[in-house]
Amino acid sequence: MEDIQNRIYLNMIMKHKEYSKEELPERIVPFGRDPFGNFLCFDYRSMQENPTIVFYDHESEVEDEKIIYVCDTFTQLLSELYSQ
Repeated sequence: MEDIQNRIYLNMIMKHKEYSKEELPERIVPFGRDPFGNFLCFDYRSMQENPTIVFYDHESEVEDEKIIYVCDTFTQLLSELYSQ
């Protein structure tokens, strides 16, 4: 199961990496894009093994406000997409 999950992550990352090469800070890795050009990303800046999930707002003019915390893990993000 972990191997399949890793392949899914890699596929998502490669799909969005080309769009964001020059825009995103180092160790912020996109895996999804919204219709407005913003990204959902893995944030590897503080944790190499278990990155948090952040939203990157490309239109924000304030550098510190471009990266917005979403949740602790990708699994948590997926579980919050479904209502019980």
